[in-house]
Amino acid sequence: FERRIEALRALGPSGRFAAGLALCDEVREGLLATIRARRPGESDDAVRREVARLLLGEELFDQAFRGSGPAP
Repeated sequence: FERRIEALRALGPSGRFAAGLALCDEVREGLLATIRARRPGESDDAVRREVARLLLGEELFDQAFRGSGPAP
């Protein structure tokens, strides 16, 4: 744990920010792969919307995707 903290401190603020963004990208890609594996017939758009729903939660997803037009 201590070595991990030292490594993160050595990255500096911009390095930690970049590492955090990379981790977010990896989580999103993992979710995409998992949903595609569970729903092989789904379109890419449907898979991306499901990832958005999981990441945003129901309330924000509804505001972002359903509140501004016809329901999908």
